[in-house]
Amino acid sequence: MAWIEFHGATIKRLKKFNDLKRMLNLSTLETMGLLGTFWGEVIELAEDGDISKWDADYLCSTVGLRLNPERVWSAMVTTGWINMTDDGLFLVHDWLEYAWRYLDAKYRTSNPDRLVQIKAKHSKTVFRPSLDGPPNQPNLTQPNQTKNNIVGFDFEAVWSRYPNKDGKKHALRHFNASVKTPEDYVNIQRALDNYLKSGRVFNGYVKNGSTWFNSWQDWIDYKEEICVKCKNRGKFVSATGYETVCDCPKGNGIRLSKS
Repeated sequence: MAWIEFHGATIKRLKKFNDLKRMLNLSTLETMGLLGTFWGEVIELAEDGDISKWDADYLCSTVGLRLNPERVWSAMVTTGWINMTDDGLFLVHDWLEYAWRYLDAKYRTSNPDRLVQIKAKHSKTVFRPSLDGPPNQPNLTQPNQTKNNIVGFDFEAVWSRYPNKDGKKHALRHFNASVKTPEDYVNIQRALDNYLKSGRVFNGYVKNGSTWFNSWQDWIDYKEEICVKCKNRGKFVSATGYETVCDCPKGNGIRLSKS
């Protein structure tokens, strides 16, 4: 029976784990499940870690993920879970770290040449999409692409999360003008996370879509000021023991919801 090593506690602390989680808008558990299922299927279906014959649709159907297949494949490559070699192979990143003990036990005596072949494949030079790359870097994050293609990022995936649907046409224009690299794509989703958690949105003040997408960078490192009374919960227990609605933005939101 095939098996791989899986160090979940270590994996979930990796930056690229959180980048993948953010790019696909998944929970920690869902992202862990995606990677675990992915590796489990690879060891069964492509034990050498070479998934060059897979396409985006096959990847999603294999791991049982109901998301846009191209978006999933692009995210897996962009965040470094799938590598593309200079000669066009798609290899699972660090595959020998996960699968070597199993492969070594299987082939060390019966077929040592197989181990040599697998090691050679994973020693190839790897193309890594740069988070600081130029806007026109090749789209090597999709299977069977040429170096003349350009990186594309999924506007609809971000737009679907934005609560005010006014101004979509201009929002798209701002998105295309400002999201040029994988790092930008990760950052705009981080910015949206911060915006949706802010007191302004909590109180019902949501910007027109085109306005927010024109200045989304302001929210990348935004941190909500913590109310000393209620710790941003909107309510606190007074000195006399009564629960009191705070006069901070969260508290005002509670008042508005009851009016």
